Amino acid sequence: MDQAIKNRIASNFNANITRVRSLIAVYDALGTAGPGRPSGQQTDVLRAGVVLLHASLEDLIRSSSEALLPSASRDVLNEIGFPDGPDQTKTKFTLGELHAYKGQTIDELIRAAVHARLQRSNYGSVAEVAAALERIGVDRVVLDPDQPILEPIMKRRHLIVHRADKNPVSTRGRGILLTVHLPKETVSSWVGTVERVGARILGALPLGH
Repeated sequence: MDQAIKNRIASNFNANITRVRSLIAVYDALGTAGPGRPSGQQTDVLRAGVVLLHASLEDLIRSSSEALLPSASRDVLNEIGFPDGPDQTKTKFTLGELHAYKGQTIDELIRAAVHARLQRSNYGSVAEVAAALERIGVDRVVLDPDQPILEPIMKRRHLIVHRADKNPVSTRGRGILLTVHLPKETVSSWVGTVERVGARILGALPLGH
């Protein structure tokens, strides 16, 4: 990876973090209608922030992987497979299928395979993030200082995206909201966590490929 690509990845990551902070500012601007907790609709702005925050980390990993995976080891490339359309790969192919790529260089073919594989990539746990980083030569120790916080962020994002952040039916009752409480202070703290993790990942990206 050359410095210009690394700078672009860093700029995109920082811009995404700014977008999350903008959502927190929108939450503040909405204010509360009265005493007590904010409404579920107001807190939905924070939920959107959590989803975008997770996406910011995913985008950083995906962009770094697209730049570095074409230079990865044979074993890593074997895991990626051969391009099979715009957004998927497969590990085996026929000579006839290879004919469709006639005229392309090996480097172009590898980049196409990497791009196709990453189109379907997602990182929903610290283990998946760590594995993705190791494939591009970044030691998973960059996650260690904030790993206890990263996992709850990812689990909450999953709850928001796949369960609408609802309280379990068994816990609902008088005074129990439909959705799980999400304090602004928690989201603000999570932004700082992802920003620190992102900075360490960026600092560990290898140059010179």
